[in-house]
Amino acid sequence: MNGTYGRGKSQQNPLEAEEVALRVMHHFRTRPDLSLGVVAMSAAQASAIEDAVDEARRREPALDPHFTENRLAGFFVKSLGNRRV
Repeated sequence: MNGTYGRGKSQQNPLEAEEVALRVMHHFRTRPDLSLGVVAMSAAQASAIEDAVDEARRREPALDPHFTENRLAGFFVKSLGNRRV
């Protein structure tokens, strides 16, 4: 996948975050009975992924029940810097 890392500025790769969001939504469309966790290399990229998933959720509100506070029953994003679950 082509993407651009914002070295020194945002420290994010927005194209990668959008692709991850697409895959997250696909996961919940095709495997609604399974939870999902995403681990990013940095807190900045984890934030970009969360933002992209939030945008994707606005386009598919029927999948909202999968995005609960209960990480073991839904979805979560963590960075390698804070990988405690």
